[in-house]
Amino acid sequence: MTAVPSKTECTVLIVEDDQDIRDALRDVLELDGYEVVEASNGKEGLDRLSAIVRPCFILLDLMMPVMSGREFLAVLRETDVLATIPVVVVSAWPDEAARVCERTQGFVKKPVSLDALLSLVQKFCKASPRAVFSLTPAGSRNPEDGDRLKTTRKEPNA
Repeated sequence: MTAVPSKTECTVLIVEDDQDIRDALRDVLELDGYEVVEASNGKEGLDRLSAIVRPCFILLDLMMPVMSGREFLAVLRETDVLATIPVVVVSAWPDEAARVCERTQGFVKKPVSLDALLSLVQKFCKASPRAVFSLTPAGSRNPEDGDRLKTTRKEPNA
């Protein structure tokens, strides 16, 4: 059996100014068991990085107010402790993404495909923290629980 990964292996930072896109990305990642930290611009993203455990990777929009994704990336790559965090650009503008491709580990075009997103998370995070649950057989239910089914947490398969 493999151990459930620690949160340091399963945190994703989303730096995106569009609240709807941020919410959708967060919902998908959280449903898959990842911890998500959000920021609405590059400055807020840098502030979040100083307050959290190192994320396994960053999803970064490029065109944002206050501090753009390009500016965020420049500061990130010049900061020793942050420089090695993988960054994947999420943008509707492939030409803009091409300008920073040498400093990133990937590009996903908006609208984001769920398969592409989860594939990237699996690539950069050590393992999915998704809990696997099994139902307790009906004969072993505790009568005090009424009709509720019990679940037992198991470690994910490798």
